[in-house]
Amino acid sequence: MNNRVYPAVAYGLLILALSSIPGESMPPLSWLSLNKLIHVGEYAIFAIILVRVFSGQYRGLLKAGLAALLVATLYGAFDESYQMLIPGRDSSLWDWLADLLGAVIGISAYTTWQRFNDPHPVR
Repeated sequence: MNNRVYPAVAYGLLILALSSIPGESMPPLSWLSLNKLIHVGEYAIFAIILVRVFSGQYRGLLKAGLAALLVATLYGAFDESYQMLIPGRDSSLWDWLADLLGAVIGISAYTTWQRFNDPHPVR
């Protein structure tokens, strides 16, 4: 197994653990956009980890990015569905879209960085 998989699994479990916190135990978010920014940041990081995993399995950043986007999108949908089971939490299409946006931002940032800074990029 690719050693890059372990951080992806660990981060996915962290997302799930944070999603398992009952709504009453969560600190109140005073404004709605902070919640969405947290989702964007959380999934941008996850997508960067995922694209690194897939860049070791696929030749080319495009394929690795698309695979990472697919996994992050499906995991975001799973996470939002899972939150329906947690007391005080709910599932939101807007949260899932924020997850998707974060994944796109993370993949775009990573692939751009790779193209311009890596002396031997995987293309």
